This record gives sequence, structure tokens and C-alpha cells, in this order.
Amino acid sequence: MGFLKALADGHRLREHVQDLLRTKDSGPEQIRRALPLLFPDDRCMRVSHETIYGSLYVQGRGGLHRVLVKTLRTGRSLRRTRRTTERRGRLAGMVNIALRPPEVLDRVVAGHRHGDLITGKENKSAIGTLVERSTGFVMLSHLPNNHGALSVGEARIEAMNRLPRSLRRTLT
Repeated sequence: MGFLKALADGHRLREHVQDLLRTKDSGPEQIRRALPLLFPDDRCMRVSHETIYGSLYVQGRGGLHRVLVKTLRTGRSLRRTRRTTERRGRLAGMVNIALRPPEVLDRVVAGHRHGDLITGKENKSAIGTLVERSTGFVMLSHLPNNHGALSVGEARIEAMNRLPRSLRRTLT
């Protein structure tokens, strides 16, 4: 929590930042810009807006009072990132890989497979792979025309159907 040190150690700085936050006219970025204008000769009266946010949102001794969070324009108790979350590759109803049965991780029982897709130059050709986790046995599926989700899925189903039922346990 090194970023809290500036506000925890600087009693005068902390009090001034708290006073400005209580006015509800200034947010952390406005306070950061105002401090050098109010105290041009005092280098101890400088703080970044990230330090102010960090001091508000991370509970620590000597930081800013948590009640001041309500004075921010958003009024939120937790800070949220402005970045959008990545949505590619997310499938509806997808089961997390960590929820696989323990026998899959142990690689003791045959029949658990790992699937992957290898694409060629400029994604013009593709090969689907199914690797059995305990033996390392590899099955390849040639995908000459299309390697979209449906084509890859159909090729995997076709490859798995060629196996005995006892060797078709899970596919990751």
C-alpha cells in the first residue's frame, strides 16, 4: 500500500484533500490539478488522483475517510474500470475448465481429451486435434473448406464417434 503513504504521512495534505472532497465541487482529478496552484512552493502538497482514489477505496490506516467516497460524483463504494471487458471466446453455458473431474487432471483414466485447432498460413487451411490426456494419442481432423465453430464441432463429433464408448469421457 505504498501509494497511501503520501496521504497517511502528510497530515496537512490529507486534511486539505478531505476538505476539498467534502465540498463536493472537486473530484480527485480536480484536486490534483488545484494543489500546485494553491501551494506553488510546497512540493509536499502534491498528490496524484490515483493516490486519492486508492486512499478512498483501499481501507488503510491514515488514509482518507471512507465516508468521503459518497462525495464523489459516482457515489460508488467501489471503483470500476473504464475498460470494456473482453467478450470474445465466451460461450453461453460454458463450464469452467477448473470444474473438470479430478481424474482428468491426474491423467490416470483414459478417455479424457483435449481439443485444439491449428491454422495454416493466412488461416486458409486448418487441422483439428484431439489429444488423449493419459496416453498422448492424437487424432487429426482435416478441415479443408471451413474451420468455423460448427465445422470444427462436427469434425470432433465425427472423430469421437470412431472411438469405443469407454474412451469418450470428456473433451476440453
